[in-house]
Amino acid sequence: MKLYVVRHGETPYNVAQVACGTGDAPLTEKGIRQAKELAGYIRQHQAELAIRHIVVSNLLRARQTCRYVEQVLGLQAVVDERFHELSVGDYLGLRTGAETPEVERYRRMRAEPFVRLSGGESFADTLVRVYPALDEIRRIYAGENVLIICHGIIMRTIATYFGSFNLDSLESYKTKNCQMQVFDMEDGRVVPPSCVPLSKDRMEKETSGIVSSGETWGD
Repeated sequence: MKLYVVRHGETPYNVAQVACGTGDAPLTEKGIRQAKELAGYIRQHQAELAIRHIVVSNLLRARQTCRYVEQVLGLQAVVDERFHELSVGDYLGLRTGAETPEVERYRRMRAEPFVRLSGGESFADTLVRVYPALDEIRRIYAGENVLIICHGIIMRTIATYFGSFNLDSLESYKTKNCQMQVFDMEDGRVVPPSCVPLSKDRMEKETSGIVSSGETWGD
């Protein structure tokens, strides 16, 4: 089972280097051309790609990109808001290409995966919503190839589902507009048996010998 993941086409926010996040930016004329070229590539290689399902972010730029792919494949995409871009909260509209103290603060916060942007999300927050969505895709569409059309940070999130990253490699993982990545779902995250929730009876059995006495417990 293959998972194809594509970033949306160019938007005015991309051109102006403005933080967009969950803002509903449309495609530029170039972005529309990119989406059409993507659709043309998929049509030309569909015998090899064998895409059977499309999942798309709920944001406008992703849905506009998806529209052209739907037409060439004759498929209707499933909209899943869990694949929306990382919310930048109060930084929506920030000109990130400028060299100002505010932009520097924004960059430092974005570089820390567990730091939430004011009014927005952290990178870790995207993991919480995207991983279960990928688990569902693997279960629901088992054995059939799926295309996801989403966003740059979400593509980074998806990549971590399939491989290990340190902070440097995570920060350097970037994708261009309408760039496609391919993953084998066999290589994806699998929840080990030790992570399966305990039943009530087993939980009572496992915890019956624990006494709260102020001890510090390790891993």
